[in-house]
Amino acid sequence: MAAYLSLEINLGFGDLDRGVPVSIIGYLLPASILSNPSFLATLKVIFWLSAACWLSVPFLSAGSGRFLRWFMASASWLAYLTYTVMASVYWENLPFYLHKFVLPSWLLLIHALWYHFYSDDIIAAVKQRAFWTSALYPRWAYSLSVYTIAVFYTMSGLSKVTSAFDWGNGLSLQLWTTRYGDFSSEVTQLVMRDRAWARFFQSGALALECSSWLSIFHPILRTLIGIGLLMFHSAVDMTFHIDFRPNMVLISVFLLPIFDLWGARNGRRENESQPDSVMH
Repeated sequence: MAAYLSLEINLGFGDLDRGVPVSIIGYLLPASILSNPSFLATLKVIFWLSAACWLSVPFLSAGSGRFLRWFMASASWLAYLTYTVMASVYWENLPFYLHKFVLPSWLLLIHALWYHFYSDDIIAAVKQRAFWTSALYPRWAYSLSVYTIAVFYTMSGLSKVTSAFDWGNGLSLQLWTTRYGDFSSEVTQLVMRDRAWARFFQSGALALECSSWLSIFHPILRTLIGIGLLMFHSAVDMTFHIDFRPNMVLISVFLLPIFDLWGARNGRRENESQPDSVMH
């Protein structure tokens, strides 16, 4: 998903005056570097190469343990760092903020930490050509990923509530739809036809985001909230054509029962490989 999003990163707004920095990179690097196409192109090449190397780890059974340890550490941390810097450079050149780049960065960090702290187990499985059939994935990595997604969407909802207490009244959605909506979409037509429908969609999305934290506590709630978020992103795409497919993939993987199905398929029911609940 990070690789998919990296294709969207560009300096199309680089000729505009920069405002207040929105990332740490914005404070550390001068504007001449942040708006330099060669710098961004270099970051992209390093990211794509390191991501490809990271993905190749399960197939390097012929490598020595020492090589694999160095290779995994270099690939995983370079992929995380270069993606995060790329996203920051993009934000610093935008007249607005694209928060869909945030989740992949956090999840890359979590999985880089997995490879870092469990390198011995991963290397042993790779050497035995058992990476895909071993119970390698730690429960804390799954739990922390769920927690990150839940907090991300909860904070998104709370930020809307704090910006305007009546944010979900449907009026602002109709105004935005009038300006940016696709009027060939059935969702757009419903929103514009009746304020009640607009209020239903907007307040429903707000309630869903604000309640996303519940997905931390129970797998059924997690699945229901995941389905709701998928429907929410689909409606946004149909109305405004805002591409949240990377987030939708991450929601599907971590909030829907993908891990249960994978564990059943491989006959692995150990606690470490089948997290039923984040909290117990």
